[in-house]
Amino acid sequence: MIKYTDNIELKKELKKIVIENDYTQKEIAESLGMLPQTYNTLINKKNFSFADMKKILDVMDLDLYIDFRKRD
Repeated sequence: MIKYTDNIELKKELKKIVIENDYTQKEIAESLGMLPQTYNTLINKKNFSFADMKKILDVMDLDLYIDFRKRD
């Protein structure tokens, strides 16, 4: 579980999950029907969204859970 602070952290975690699940960026791109360069643009865009994340997680058959907690 990670604490969301910004999209940079979110994208870092996604890249880690892709590797941990034995996928390559090329495989993910192909499953999404895009070129690897297009996937790279998607993953590195400033406004990377949870919808973008969900598309990628769907390829790996993973779910995204969001947990809201009171600040310490």
